[in-house]
Amino acid sequence: MTEIQYSITFRTPVSIFNGLSIAGLVDRMVMRNKEGLPYIPGSSVKGRWRFFAERLLRTNGLPDGLKIHGKKDPQCKDVVSACTLCKLFGNSAIPATLFISQAELDDTKKPLYRALLKQN
Repeated sequence: MTEIQYSITFRTPVSIFNGLSIAGLVDRMVMRNKEGLPYIPGSSVKGRWRFFAERLLRTNGLPDGLKIHGKKDPQCKDVVSACTLCKLFGNSAIPATLFISQAELDDTKKPLYRALLKQN
C-alpha cells in the first residue's frame, strides 16, 4: 500500500456538516474530532476529488490507457470492465481501491484552536 500525505488550502470559508440537525432547522453542527477540533471526513475529500477528476477527464480528453463510463451510464457495474475512475474511487457496485483518511488541522494550527475552544 502506498501512502500519500496531502494538504488542503481554502481560499474561502468552508464548513462540513454532519447531517444530524433537528428536523426543519439548518444543519450547523461542524464535524469535530474527539478533541473538539474541526476536521473534514475522508469521504467528503474523496467525493470532491472524484467529482473534479471526472470533470477534468471529460473536458480535457482521456490520457492513453484510461477509460471512463459513458454519461448515460452513471456508474460501472462490474470490476472487470469498470472504468479507471470507478476502479479508483469505487461506487455502489464496486469497492474502491483508493482510501482517504480525514483531513485534520496541521500541528501548527491545533494549539490556536485548542486555546479558542477553552475560551468558548
